Order: sequence, then structure tokens, then C-alpha cells
Amino acid sequence: MEGNIVFYTYGSTLELNGQQFDAGRLTEDLLNLSPDDYHPMHERMTRIRTFATAYEHNKDTEFWWKLNDEMDALC
Repeated sequence: MEGNIVFYTYGSTLELNGQQFDAGRLTEDLLNLSPDDYHPMHERMTRIRTFATAYEHNKDTEFWWKLNDEMDALC
């Protein structure tokens, strides 16, 4: 699989995709996704990066709204 997983640490908590978790509560279920679970998330993140880059380059609000919709769908 390609791509990156970005997380941040804050003392005894971790932030992953904007959600904070107590470090002791993380399980391998969260960190070891099956290909069937990973693939849709990977496709969505690819679209998010594409819309974000397009918006940064030309400030077209169409890309901003598409980016918003994709980010909202993550919740």
C-alpha cells in the first residue's frame, strides 16, 4: 500500500485524522485495517488532496465546496 499515516502525540493522547485517542485505548483494530476497509479511505483521501491542491493553486470556490463535502463525509 502507498501513502502516509499522519498522527500527532499530545502527552498521553494521540490524534489520528482529527480525532484524539487515549494512547492506552488504541487497539490493533484501529491501526491494522483490512484492504476492504483501507481502500475506500485511501480513495477519499486522494480526492481530498486533489481538491485541496486545486483550491490552493487557483482559489476556485468550487474546489473548496468539494473539499468540504469530502471532509464532511469522513465523520
